[in-house]
Amino acid sequence: MDEQVTIIITDTIPPANIATIDKDQLVGNAVSKEQWEKGKEEQDKKLAEIKEQVESDFKGVISPTDPAPTEDGSYKPSVSSADPGTNYPNAGNLKAIKGFSTMFYKKGTVWTKSEEEMAKAAQNISAFEVLQFPAVAGTQSVYQGAIWQVKTGKTAISTDIPSYTSDIWIKVDKADNLLSKVSENSVGNKTISTVTDRIIRNNTFDQTFEIPPRVDGIQKSGQYIKPNGTITTSTGTRQTIEIQLLAGVTAYYKGYNVGASGTVPNVVFVNASSVATVVLAGASSTSIAEPYEGSYTPTVNGTLYINTDTRPDYSNKYLFYNDSSAILTLSYRKKMLSANNLDLEATSIAWCGDSITRYGLDQNYGKGFQLVIQESVKFKTSTTYATGGFTLANLNASSTNWVSHDIFSLLIGINDHRLATPLGVLTDFDNDTNNGTFYAELRKYVNKVYSLNNKAVIIMCTPTQVNTFPFTTTNPRNSFTKNAVNCDLNDYAEAIRIVARKYSFPIADLFNECNQNILNIQQLTYEGVHQFSEGYRRIANIVMNAINKVI
Repeated sequence: MDEQVTIIITDTIPPANIATIDKDQLVGNAVSKEQWEKGKEEQDKKLAEIKEQVESDFKGVISPTDPAPTEDGSYKPSVSSADPGTNYPNAGNLKAIKGFSTMFYKKGTVWTKSEEEMAKAAQNISAFEVLQFPAVAGTQSVYQGAIWQVKTGKTAISTDIPSYTSDIWIKVDKADNLLSKVSENSVGNKTISTVTDRIIRNNTFDQTFEIPPRVDGIQKSGQYIKPNGTITTSTGTRQTIEIQLLAGVTAYYKGYNVGASGTVPNVVFVNASSVATVVLAGASSTSIAEPYEGSYTPTVNGTLYINTDTRPDYSNKYLFYNDSSAILTLSYRKKMLSANNLDLEATSIAWCGDSITRYGLDQNYGKGFQLVIQESVKFKTSTTYATGGFTLANLNASSTNWVSHDIFSLLIGINDHRLATPLGVLTDFDNDTNNGTFYAELRKYVNKVYSLNNKAVIIMCTPTQVNTFPFTTTNPRNSFTKNAVNCDLNDYAEAIRIVARKYSFPIADLFNECNQNILNIQQLTYEGVHQFSEGYRRIANIVMNAINKVI
């Protein structure tokens, strides 16, 4: 037998057509199962590291007409065309070719790109309804007018319905994926952040949106809508929420209403011809706010009106709207955090401040921003150190009973403006000067926090804008009224910004970002200072954004 091989035990080098693995000091010519698995594990780890690096370097979507980016990192081209592709003069004249998933990379003055050809539709694709299951990886099917393909390493069964959130199916035309929808659409000028774009793009977590996401309508306090579509003034605690609806788009609503079924309905839809339809009849009681909820899908464009109660117990419990382009909710932010393996349930947080923080905890006017955040982000412990009327010096003096936390949030300054705390200068903070200025008290606060936990994260919040109503005080004032030491509220806010920038404290700039001003403050606050639930919800989003940056 010509192919027969004789193996001698004492051979140190076996014949060439025999496979051997490492043994003791002898080196074989093949890998063992253990070596192969170890090598695969290391390879997978490297691939994960590369993916993580790409994600962390992602700077957003770029179009050919955008200004040339200045930050190093990766950029996703927004448009492409047939070979040779769309030219990007702002990205080193790189080109994006249609049919390829492309990414541009900037490092200094050098631009490079990577591209991967997208899946293409095969001929004779079966409709999903007649597809033979199980469907293996690469199988394509038509569902609701679009072509879908089973992902690599996956197998689909009949209950795995193709969708943008599916872990089994991927749309063949990747340019029309969920990322495009949330990037290009907005509700009330509020868009999904590029951080979320990146997470969705790389499918690093369950993409399911909170169903349904919350969207703001136009709030008409002291008014309600009648069954015939007439808006009527009310002296009670009524309000109506108005939102524009497109035909075929479902609105999910809930609320509390006081009234009578025949005269004060819960929900009314008015079309473009001013024809009103009672979607949901009113409450049965004229003295108790009764709950209601439901959904409505109009067949024509029009306006939906939600009659609700304005009292704090009910004022934050109105319209919900189902649209994939809606603004992120805090529940969705929690999913983002989970995607990045951040464990907030092992994190403790302290909320420090004055009545804006305190009254929200007690829900004197509405549910506080810290309570809104805690509804979706379950910290291990959450403690509020705040008292109405406190200046920063008062807060520091009360800190003897504070304990260690992982995060400390400071929201202060309104009373320092009101009571004319001397502002001081940055060197009061730098030199730890104990002279009672606002800058010096900021340093005392930081010293106290670091004495409790020298690794703590400190979130600096600027105060919200104020405009006290003339009918509640003999001394009306607003954010830009100069006090006895010639400072307005923004001067104290700027001191917080300056310290935060120099010492790398995450900042929640409520003064500039929560859209509370002298023009709309009566709709967001009780008397020009203390927030209703809607004002607190805006604060919560901005504070949570600051926390997201460092946890």
